[in-house]
Amino acid sequence: MVIWETEPATERELIMASYMQSGVSGGIFPGGVACIIDGERSNTLTCGSLCPTGTMGGEETAYRNDTVLDMASITKVAVTLPCVLLSVQYGKLQLSDTIGRYLPELLAGSDSVRKQHITIEQLLTHTSGLPAWRPYFVLLHSKQEYLEAIASEPLERDPGNEIIYSDLGFMLLGWLLERIWNDQLDRIAQRLLFEPLGMSATSYKPHQYEPFGQALIAPTERGNEFERGMSLAYIEKRETGSLAANSFRLERDQLDELAWRSGFIVAEVHDANCHYGLGGISGHAGLFSTIADMRKYLSIWRRPSLISAELCRKAATVHAESGTLKRGLGWEVYDKDIYGHTGFTGTTVWHHTGMDVTVIVLTNRIHPVVKEGMNSWRSNLRNALFSTC
Repeated sequence: MVIWETEPATERELIMASYMQSGVSGGIFPGGVACIIDGERSNTLTCGSLCPTGTMGGEETAYRNDTVLDMASITKVAVTLPCVLLSVQYGKLQLSDTIGRYLPELLAGSDSVRKQHITIEQLLTHTSGLPAWRPYFVLLHSKQEYLEAIASEPLERDPGNEIIYSDLGFMLLGWLLERIWNDQLDRIAQRLLFEPLGMSATSYKPHQYEPFGQALIAPTERGNEFERGMSLAYIEKRETGSLAANSFRLERDQLDELAWRSGFIVAEVHDANCHYGLGGISGHAGLFSTIADMRKYLSIWRRPSLISAELCRKAATVHAESGTLKRGLGWEVYDKDIYGHTGFTGTTVWHHTGMDVTVIVLTNRIHPVVKEGMNSWRSNLRNALFSTC
């Protein structure tokens, strides 16, 4: 059942309601909350429940407008990107600066000749040449250990040559911010973004903040079975020689030594590197938020205020292309008018500059397990919303 904040009055709102209902009935996600901002009109709907019947015991709990969700990789564009842009705006760095200038440890390991050319802009556009992901969390448990591990990784491409969507690159950007602001990333985001924008229901590690004490937080996966499987696949690639010889070394028996979470994950970040390895705070994942707070955040892109209009335009412009992939600074660019980002847990944000339409969809599609179908559902929804109205 779809419940609207106000009676739907536009074709886009009817399309959104239909897709949310089909997502629930088709088993793509148990429920969610979505918002369409069309010019000066804004409307929010809720649909489905936080968990399917019987998965967590007790009665089903319906989604509410104030439900808190794990934003997953939207952290990249809702924390790291704006904090980098504000750092540029305040004169603390330039996009053309090399990452080695701020994190010289990165140049102490493998491929240092090529790594010394990696720029802030290349990290934002995912063209640094760094690998996409590594199961560091199985063995490493501090930022310093992670930085040394990334320093030891050979690049997969020359910097600037190809888009490789990389969590590792945004980890580096988070540590860069901590270096130049001399503070922890969550506090930097709180000071630069959340407080000025009035985002009182947004934070890392929500279980540690009093305002979240009574919050309704959506559960995610039962344990980290999906990333456990990814870790096993990574080991198999090493064993078959399809990875560089000096890539991160991990043995099968070491997987069993990690204190894997076994129950449903609630109020803790789902991402394994962020949770096990980095204490819940990272530039690539870890943020929790609500639909209302994401609406406040996206307002600075719709009507540039906190970040200058020039930097906002620059971030939403294509800077890199690989095949059909197009990247701005942080954002994925779908065509000349649409940019956005997604999160593995089931979160999505898009903005169409020509139509002045912003779409926010927050679901917990990996509860109780990771399911297929979200990517095609998102793509079909985006096409329906922006091509038929």
